[in-house]
Amino acid sequence: MRLLLAFLSGAVAVMQPINVVACCSFQPARFSETHGLAAEAQHNGRLVHLLGYQNTAVNMAAGGQANALFLPIPAKPGTMSRINILDTTSCPALFGDLETALPYPEDRNTSPGQQLLGITSPPPQVFEHDIYTIVLSSDPRQIPAALLKVCPERRPLLNPAICRSYAKWYKGWTFALCCFNTREQTKAKPMLWWYEPLNPDRLFFPALDAHTGNPPDLKKMVDVDHHLFFGSYKMNKGNPVKYSDASMSSELKQLLPKRIYGSRIWTQMINGDFYVDTADLHSGKYLLKRKGPPFARSAMSGHGPNRG
Repeated sequence: MRLLLAFLSGAVAVMQPINVVACCSFQPARFSETHGLAAEAQHNGRLVHLLGYQNTAVNMAAGGQANALFLPIPAKPGTMSRINILDTTSCPALFGDLETALPYPEDRNTSPGQQLLGITSPPPQVFEHDIYTIVLSSDPRQIPAALLKVCPERRPLLNPAICRSYAKWYKGWTFALCCFNTREQTKAKPMLWWYEPLNPDRLFFPALDAHTGNPPDLKKMVDVDHHLFFGSYKMNKGNPVKYSDASMSSELKQLLPKRIYGSRIWTQMINGDFYVDTADLHSGKYLLKRKGPPFARSAMSGHGPNRG
């Protein structure tokens, strides 16, 4: 199914989303102006993918209850740990610089495929990052027990059905549960992961949306408020990026893309994630794709699993 995205050029929008939530949260929340980066890079001589995420978050859970957002990551099973999240304190302007580089072109949405591998289940890891306490696991069904290691102030109530759904829909992936309890509108620092991808030929950005405390409805139209950026160290075309943070670490300078393509998306779309094929970026093309989870029957594919 081909779907025309409503992209913007400038500040004029086709509609204004209200209470936009750009991912799956475990209690009511408002996440606005989501900025996302998916890029191909080299790290210690290996090909890796980057996943960057930043938004403005407000926890709207009742009774002082904490909250969490859920990010699936298509990493090779058993290869991610806390060392895969990068220190971005030296580049607070990261997403602003990426946004400045783009004229926001229009593109069509097509259907991606996805390479899928098996699942392993090492113990979950729990660590701090900015406003989040992160639970990193290769099996989301292990997350409820791991939450006992999260401080009570940031420990959300979980609906186990969400964890079961993600385990089925994104079989063999890695999952980051990012726990928070910000009651005032707070812009988080950039969150940036590197990982060894299941499919090196496709960049991924998670955008499955739900904010009722229940699993996402894959047939639902959702409000989307995204600035998305895609890049590769192999690109010789695209929009050049000038990073303005003078204190940016040498590790980030090496990993971050020098050229990007991207889009400003502010509209309603059927629930799903975003993909870009690296071969298109290498050849100077930017074709943004949106589709439901790889092992789910979704309204976008009409059948499952979504193998492409």
